[in-house]
This record gives sequence, structure tokens and C-alpha cells, in this order.
Amino acid sequence: KVLFLCYNRLISSYLGHQMAKEVRGLGGKLEITNFHELLSRYISFNDASSYPSHLFYSQIVAERFLEYASSHEVDKYDVVFIDEGQDLLRTNYLMCIDEFLSHGLKDGSWYLFYDDNQNIYNSAMEEGLRLLEELKPARATLMVNCRNTQQIATYNKLLTGFEHGEVIKINGEQVNRTVYQDSRDMQEKLANLVKSYLKQGIKPGEIVI
Repeated sequence: KVLFLCYNRLISSYLGHQMAKEVRGLGGKLEITNFHELLSRYISFNDASSYPSHLFYSQIVAERFLEYASSHEVDKYDVVFIDEGQDLLRTNYLMCIDEFLSHGLKDGSWYLFYDDNQNIYNSAMEEGLRLLEELKPARATLMVNCRNTQQIATYNKLLTGFEHGEVIKINGEQVNRTVYQDSRDMQEKLANLVKSYLKQGIKPGEIVI
């Protein structure tokens, strides 16, 4: 029984949609969901508006779930895959995930994928990493950028200052830069850009904003 867990609700919904046939074919042996949706099966989120949003979702729900799990059974999974690990690497989140994993994080089977360059929200990531390091997991580093063309990787390096490392040898279009003055100007230029792509025969589902 496998759990694929991520942080973002839209990503889990998209993956669930893309793999609906596989999920049905495995007869409930594979589940794709996001962290807070999983916890909401066991605890109430009804009073979320009574707290600052960040406090509620980063601390209170985890505390409530751990209190619940201390005296109730929760579903157990043989393997847990954790995507968007940079957002889930919090000590209290990991303690929650530990409750769902057969044999726990210490002796169970789990895989966590993260990119510290994409850590925008989680100031506690290093603390979460230290906790996992104490469990002595095997580690592997993805050394080749398989996501971007050479043109995009080079442009991103110049724009952000991040080293792009080795990039898979795929050529693509040159990067075009559009400058806007304010939010309204951005919306107009973005709309015109999308319209131009549609006129070229590019399908809406092939455009990412």
C-alpha cells in the first residue's frame, strides 16, 4: 500500500487526475494526496479562520493530529513517497508522516524528493533535514538539470545568479523577455501573448503560466 504525498493541493489533484486509471487498477493500493487533506480526514479544520493562516496550517493542525493519533488508529502505508520535500521538511510534519508509515520513518520505507533552491516558505527546513539525517537515510543527488533547455537554464542563471550545473543537452527556443509597468500592463501583455500562441495552433493545455 503506497502513499504519494505532496504539499500543494493543485499538484496532488493534477497527479490524481493524470493517474486515475492506474489508481483504479491497483484497487486502492496507491493513494495520491496532499499533506493537509490527509490530516483533515482525522481532525477538524472548521475553525481555521479563527487563527492566522500560517500558524494554523504550519503548527496547530499538526499538533491536533498528533494528539488524535496518540489515542486512535490511523491508516498505515507500506511505502511513502514525499514530493515537494522542501515544503514538508518540518519536524512536526515529519512526526505526522511517521504515524502513517508502517515501521515509522526510522525503520520504514520512504522516499523524499526536495530542491532547496525552491524553498520559499519553509524557514524550518534545515531542522527537518537534521531530523532525517539522524535516521541515516541513503542520499542521492540529481546532478543533471533534466527540466530545462540549455537556453532556459542559461537565462535563469543570468537572471537569478543560481548556478545551473550540468544541463541535459536539449536545444530550444531563445528566451523572450517582456517588460511591464504595472499589474494591469502585465495582464494585458500576458493576454496578448496567450492569444498569439493560440493563433499559432498551440493548444491551451500546452501553455503554462
